[in-house]
Amino acid sequence: MDDDFLTQEAIRIDEEASHSLLELSNTQPKLTCHTSAVEYAKFALGDRANEVLKRLGTARKLYETMTPQKQCESVLSDKPKTNCWLCGKKLFPKEVGPTNPLRTVCEHIFPISLAVFFLDLHRKENPTIFSEESIRAEYDWAHFYCNSVKNDTPFISEKLTPDNKKIEKWVVYEPGIRDMLNNIKKQAHLKGFPEQYDYSDEWFDKQLYSIKLRINSILTTEINTQEAPILTYILGLLKCSDPDRLHKYGKFAIEGKPLPEKRSRPVLQEKNINTKKNKIGGKRTRRNKYGRS
Repeated sequence: MDDDFLTQEAIRIDEEASHSLLELSNTQPKLTCHTSAVEYAKFALGDRANEVLKRLGTARKLYETMTPQKQCESVLSDKPKTNCWLCGKKLFPKEVGPTNPLRTVCEHIFPISLAVFFLDLHRKENPTIFSEESIRAEYDWAHFYCNSVKNDTPFISEKLTPDNKKIEKWVVYEPGIRDMLNNIKKQAHLKGFPEQYDYSDEWFDKQLYSIKLRINSILTTEINTQEAPILTYILGLLKCSDPDRLHKYGKFAIEGKPLPEKRSRPVLQEKNINTKKNKIGGKRTRRNKYGRS
């Protein structure tokens, strides 16, 4: 990994920080845990962000090179689909249908932009200086309904120093977890979940504790690991704008290259109505079978 760009950058930043940590620490973060994926894309691509996002359709496609389901199938191939990590209830692996609330889907623990910033996403080729554990920490199985309720709700937030100028560390964002659990509770039974599925206060407290425990584990092992949080922040910025982590359109934009021309859709030719079956001698009718009467 001697030639890995991010490894070298991380080493350089760490060395510079030992001499000028005060200057780095005074950097005012522009991207936070509550910033949209579009803003992360604008940071990475600058003036060409709108051009690229218009072609891709969504900001998440800038960082995802595989469908979420394929990501999970690769990363969690050895993890059975037993319980939804969001609501804690049993999954229904046999349920199908693109909008079926009970269907089992791939769930990103962090929204896409935060996953790239703090952890990483699974790709066919992972350009990462981090361990496979950091990628695995981003995925789990969930109900389609629970996943849609969570959407891009962040489960972490920045804790700032008393002067609100620097990040002290990252912490669990409990209001986001509470809102999600309350919203799951509201319509779960209306969405077809079994009546015996209990969404009592006891369930709420148990799931709140379970999710907080999991997020705290990620914070401890993957995020709050540097002596100075600014190092984690700067490395996150590097990862968000690393060409090898972007869709090829993003890579072209960073390298100053034009995007490939759009492929024009072929014009559908008018269907030939004189098909074989319509020709005499084709489809066997009473007339051509027995002759004219």
